[in-house]
Amino acid sequence: ENHGVPMRDVAPLRPQRPILFVHAAYHNASCWVNILLYCASQGINAFAMSLRQHDQKFKSKHSKGGARFHSLADYRKDVEKVVNYLITVRRFQPPVLVGHSFGGVVLLNYISHAQNEISLPQLILVACIKPSIRWFIRLMFRIYGVLGWSGLLLCMKSKTLLASPSIFSSLLLDGTGYSSKDNTAENEARIVESIWKHEVANGTWSPFALFEAMIHGVGFENGKEIIASVFTIWPENDLFVTEIDKANMHSWLGIGMDRDSEKYTLNSGTSHDVMLHPSWPKFAYSLLSIAAPFLQPSASSQK
Repeated sequence: ENHGVPMRDVAPLRPQRPILFVHAAYHNASCWVNILLYCASQGINAFAMSLRQHDQKFKSKHSKGGARFHSLADYRKDVEKVVNYLITVRRFQPPVLVGHSFGGVVLLNYISHAQNEISLPQLILVACIKPSIRWFIRLMFRIYGVLGWSGLLLCMKSKTLLASPSIFSSLLLDGTGYSSKDNTAENEARIVESIWKHEVANGTWSPFALFEAMIHGVGFENGKEIIASVFTIWPENDLFVTEIDKANMHSWLGIGMDRDSEKYTLNSGTSHDVMLHPSWPKFAYSLLSIAAPFLQPSASSQK
């Protein structure tokens, strides 16, 4: 634990620039374990952090007052602590940042405040949208279409949107998944339940931070370039993201037709929680292909 911020890391003793992963709501650092191990197998320094109160294994001073009232600024400060730790204590260069869903929103807020103090090389946003009231309303209708009124009400009443393994699978794993010739539906259900218990069953987060982002924004102007390289990755079958949301996000980030190469869609039945989906190796390979040019050590780090 780093200054009250839980972390997971797989860091070979090499001079390359690291990657820092930030999870989505109701998740924690351990959701990146497959990706961290893949990075290690490629000799890449990889770290994942848990935003305050998302990782129930850690008892933090930030837990006082309840997660439902943490602000976007609170989460931004968690990222700031970890980035500063990597640079000042671990002596790495500023990391490539990867944010999944709401974790991407947190990173955008962090970058908007840190851009004048630190030169961050690249931001990769995975299934991340521009928070807005219209997006939220569209999402509620889509969740209703999948779960019906009873499922939607169960989610609203639960402390977590993902109130059961079946809801978790339907919303974030596209209801698919770990089935194969050697894997029965019963085994698949056990796998999904295990992931649900480990990742989201006891996790909490702050809806206040999301509504704050929807109403007040995350801290930078529409279309203003705040970092040299911004790349978006879109899972193919994502209940949380529509083509409208993608277009709004690209416009917001200033990614137009001239930067079309910085928009990437994953196929092969990928879903919102792509790092937990059976197709995660394709995601890991694509992610490192995108980040590779920014991970090489600078001349000064090799002296």
